[in-house]
Amino acid sequence: MTGSRPRDISPAQLVMLLLLCRLFVLFTDTSRSENNLSGPAALAAVPLAAAGALLMLLPFFLLRRKAGGDMLTAFWRVGRPFGAALTAACGLFCVYMAASTAGHFSFFLVSTVYQNAKQWVFVLLFLLAAAYAAALGLEAFSRAGGFFFAVAMAAGALLLFALLPEVDLANLASPFLEPGALAAGTLRGVAGNADILLFLLLFPRVRGGSGKTGFWWVALTAAVWWVLCFFVLTALGDYAGTRLFPLQAAAAVANLSVFGRMDLVHIAVWIFTAFLRAAAWLYCGCTCLRRLFPKVRMGAASALCALAAGIAAAAAAPLWEAAGSALESGVPLLLLAVAAPLVTLCFPRAKSPVEDGKEAAQ
Repeated sequence: MTGSRPRDISPAQLVMLLLLCRLFVLFTDTSRSENNLSGPAALAAVPLAAAGALLMLLPFFLLRRKAGGDMLTAFWRVGRPFGAALTAACGLFCVYMAASTAGHFSFFLVSTVYQNAKQWVFVLLFLLAAAYAAALGLEAFSRAGGFFFAVAMAAGALLLFALLPEVDLANLASPFLEPGALAAGTLRGVAGNADILLFLLLFPRVRGGSGKTGFWWVALTAAVWWVLCFFVLTALGDYAGTRLFPLQAAAAVANLSVFGRMDLVHIAVWIFTAFLRAAAWLYCGCTCLRRLFPKVRMGAASALCALAAGIAAAAAAPLWEAAGSALESGVPLLLLAVAAPLVTLCFPRAKSPVEDGKEAAQ
């Protein structure tokens, strides 16, 4: 009998899952993040933001080396109020990200495909499916993630091949890098990488995971992100900044004789990534909820988190704008992913050996 639990996943599965989660952001947020950057600055900001993400992972691995176990367990060892407060904060962050994913999913479909449909219908159906996947467990939707990853990479390769005739390096505009814009783009890329917290919460469920797992996730994600940004910017030029979903616009421009317009393939891949991302965030939300209330079963926890995400997705616009501005500032992510592990290390009790029998089931 092996020592690993049946719900654990491999490092490769985690990397593929989180890479797809990160691509969801590129599908929806490119126009916002690239609007104020020239082509060269936008491309240079990608590896710099990746370096910033790696730095943000260091406190977690330092805590793991000193305390063992996982981040939430270390929080609880410091004391019940400390552990409960940080676990609740992580849970709220997860629920918000699931709601944000559902909101972006429904907005995309209503804006580009079903323009006369009600947005709340898509939110409801989407969260029901994601909640069911989360209730099945990490291993279940991670296995699906491996298949979706292969499909996404194949679709991406076809898209890039179809865009080759449209590539014009002159669309990169200025050959100079604006230091101020580059710094702003880099900070925006780091602050907007909420999937860092997703990595921290899922990593304890990885068999034989190490710092290399985080490195490969960040490096491969940055490479795929850079290539897609390069093709979008060189194929669309300034037109990319005028589109709500530039990658979808690039897919509409691309054309293969066998497949026709590539935007239909893009929409299918986008739906897969949105589903996996919401399932992952809901799963982490369930993990936090069950740390607070260990007797809650996984199915009930998944339903409660999905309900909370649905309420958040239906919240008034001013509330969404305030929450979105707070997240874009990067402060909540910095506090939970960097400051919390560093503060926890200051308490000797957090460094005690892990007692697996006392950890809450996840």
